[in-house]
Amino acid sequence: MPDLACRRPDGGATTLHAAIGGRWAVLADDRHVAARHAEAAAAQLGADLVVALTPVEPGSPGVTLIRPDGHIGWRHRPAPDRLTTWLNQVLWPAENATAVPAIRETTPPSWRRRWTC
Repeated sequence: MPDLACRRPDGGATTLHAAIGGRWAVLADDRHVAARHAEAAAAQLGADLVVALTPVEPGSPGVTLIRPDGHIGWRHRPAPDRLTTWLNQVLWPAENATAVPAIRETTPPSWRRRWTC
């Protein structure tokens, strides 16, 4: 993911890559949406391992979870429960093997093509 000028929840200026610093980042145009998704991710990954950011230049579709290495891990329209489900599936795949078909069946095909990482 390219480096972007962003704002932290406190309104301070930063860049995406500077804010990551070995953590996961949730990027969304709306700071409240970013905060809700960061809270959902923090419940799975740890509170000190997730940062919520909003880009200075709006235009990012939906919500994006950026991995600590700077790559996109997940992208979807705003839905904190979907992020939680996805994290459960990738962090503990053996325990969630039966949940995957149900998620795929309820996701519209157009979103699967566009947002599945």
